[in-house]
Amino acid sequence: MLPKKTALKQRAELWWSQLKSAKHGRLIPALFALTFAFLLINLATVSKTPESTEKASRSSPAAFDADDYAQKLEASLKELVEHIEGAGKATVFVSVDSSVEYVYATQTTEESSQTSLRKTLSYVFSGGYSASDPILIKQLQPTVRGVVVVCRGGAKPEVKLKVTEAIKTALNISSGRVYVTDSQH
Repeated sequence: MLPKKTALKQRAELWWSQLKSAKHGRLIPALFALTFAFLLINLATVSKTPESTEKASRSSPAAFDADDYAQKLEASLKELVEHIEGAGKATVFVSVDSSVEYVYATQTTEESSQTSLRKTLSYVFSGGYSASDPILIKQLQPTVRGVVVVCRGGAKPEVKLKVTEAIKTALNISSGRVYVTDSQH
């Protein structure tokens, strides 16, 4: 067993001396770079533990996107339309223009010298879960581009008017952004 260890040690020493030689001088930085790249890839692909996932969900705004917003509006408007006399069963489609926008607290600092004035805008961070949590001031919902309503009474002018007025008022949009039609059933 001892001779094998000595042979392995000799091979390792030989390999190391070859790496250190001028002939292989470029190989050492390449190996270090490759090792560093593997470490970065490993860190990037490590799955989050449930504890860190829970912490992230508590410290950041609720995961909410434009599709979620549109679906919630569709469900609410469907219920609203189905309660309008003469409308009957309804299907509602809402089109939104942009995604949710988050507005964070900022702080402006001014530095002046004899020749110039420099203003710096930076985010304000809370002392919550970590020092890197910016303070959320408000969350702006996506802009509604249009609404399509398909309902049983959609062919009747008085139902169209009631449905259009209800949606126009509920979403604060113009009547030109609302289209009401009847269903085939």
